[in-house]
Amino acid sequence: MSLSQKFISFMSGFFMILFGVLVLVWQRYNISNSNDSNAYVAILWILETALMISGIQQLVYYFTMARNMVGGIYIFYKGILLLDAGLFAVALGEVPEQYGMLYLIATMAFSGITAIIHAIEAKRMQSGRWIHQMFYGSVEFLSAIVCLIFLNKGEIFEIVYSVGLFHAGAHRILAAFRPSSIVYIK
Repeated sequence: MSLSQKFISFMSGFFMILFGVLVLVWQRYNISNSNDSNAYVAILWILETALMISGIQQLVYYFTMARNMVGGIYIFYKGILLLDAGLFAVALGEVPEQYGMLYLIATMAFSGITAIIHAIEAKRMQSGRWIHQMFYGSVEFLSAIVCLIFLNKGEIFEIVYSVGLFHAGAHRILAAFRPSSIVYIK
């Protein structure tokens, strides 16, 4: 990882933890003052913003560099899918809360399953970093299951989602400080 990539990883982890704290504070404030769930709206805002920024970033990368690379079209597809998912999340503010929660649960479960698959592949290649990836994927997937169990209890969902943001943010910060290995090919 280059220095700029480490900085971006650290900052995104920092903002994930910050948003997790904000959702918890917002959720705590709403429980004591009203029955409205504005933390749900904040969670959707965080998700849609992150997905759209990531999609736009992938598309800019494709049009500036990756279109000339072998397999670069996959970066274009990834950018389109992320941007589409972000735009879909924008529309979730207009539907009942349970549908939006199901979408958030699906993204958490997908993230967890993807991390577990990467960990299994890393273990097969005898990499020493598979344990951290397996832990991350397991926590994400178990968080999605807990959120699914408590689907109709918005405050528990918001707490679990905040803890998921803390966990993902810590994962990014740790990745930023992990030493990178350089492989030289003769």
